[in-house]
Amino acid sequence: MIRVDAHHHVWRLDRGDYGWITPDMSIHRDYGLDDLRAVLGGIDATVLVQAAPTEAETDYLLEVAAGSRGLVKAVVGWVDLTAPDAASRINERARNPMIKGLRPMLQDIADTYWIFRDEIKPALHAMAETGLCLDALIQPRHLPLMQIFASQTENRHRSRRQTAHQNQNDAALG
Repeated sequence: MIRVDAHHHVWRLDRGDYGWITPDMSIHRDYGLDDLRAVLGGIDATVLVQAAPTEAETDYLLEVAAGSRGLVKAVVGWVDLTAPDAASRINERARNPMIKGLRPMLQDIADTYWIFRDEIKPALHAMAETGLCLDALIQPRHLPLMQIFASQTENRHRSRRQTAHQNQNDAALG
């Protein structure tokens, strides 16, 4: 059985997009896969998760994954879900088999209900259509809303599956 660390960060501070890492923090240094390999124990693989809300971060993680000699099995990246072209960006990202999900930085967004905004719906739809997972880093204020979100998402998927099944039945009866 393969053992996977399902959430691991790597970063290079000189990339400049980790505003939350400040010099007074003990983690204020570069972290790479060699740091992980030193403490793997019985872990066989890892999933890299973005630590900065930029597409450059996603590109960086994909580069690290490509050079990981098989250690990295997946990447959770970032796309601006509010961008007018978010759906096409998501579709493009999803073509890379290493990308398994996207993580908006919900914990840093002041609007607790942000995930329900109409402008986000096309991006969430594109994620669902391409099979990408939503990785939600949240605060306690989000917990009840994430239950509602998960329920609504499951209901949409169930409805889509039922429609697809009905269409297959209709076609078979033809």
